[in-house]
Amino acid sequence: MSTRDDQIEEIMRFVAKHKESQATRAVFGRILGRYDMEVGRESLRELRDSLDKASDEEVESLYYMVR
Repeated sequence: MSTRDDQIEEIMRFVAKHKESQATRAVFGRILGRYDMEVGRESLRELRDSLDKASDEEVESLYYMVR
């Protein structure tokens, strides 16, 4: 199993690479409450900050969603 930091990095890589995917929209929706966010520098920074504050269970759940 991956460490929490590894999981967050993988989520961030996936979101940056697959900007229009349903999984990316789900990640933004669950963490930031907005499923329609455009992926860009500011939204990625906001996502990263929120993932750092999210529970271990939430991070793990999102990790398996994008994996």
